[in-house]
Amino acid sequence: MNGWIEFKVRVRERLRIFALDILKLSELLPDTKRGNVINYQVTKSGTSSYANYRAAMRARSKAEFYSKLCIVVEEVDETEMWLELIITSDILNNDLTQKLHCESLELLKILASMRKNISKTHSPDSLQSPQPSQSPQPSQSLQSPQSPQPLQSNN
Repeated sequence: MNGWIEFKVRVRERLRIFALDILKLSELLPDTKRGNVINYQVTKSGTSSYANYRAAMRARSKAEFYSKLCIVVEEVDETEMWLELIITSDILNNDLTQKLHCESLELLKILASMRKNISKTHSPDSLQSPQPSQSPQPSQSLQSPQSPQPLQSNN
């Protein structure tokens, strides 16, 4: 297995553990109106980040991987926001909540960096799957298409 694939597998495992810990947290949140609303939201975003990353890993093209990865970044960012609200509102400020909040920030940095690196090294046209004769290399540098020329005014 190459380094890029191993890295993606390690990130997937971290997201799986994160989702499992979010499910543990959901059992600890109070059964109140605000607790139930936030419980639903944090559980949904915290577990869908794992589901969407798994979908990204099964992407049929680089463009599809990038698209799914963007969704994962949004879901982890939303989860971080809900965790921050749980802590600052004193709904549940315990070790697990603190640990999950720290992990959400770390995952967000990792995933946003992955997204940024993919968008920097691949132009939109190059995010398509390679031809069968080519082997995909994550560090492969592809040229950006030429910028379109501005339209001439006929005034």
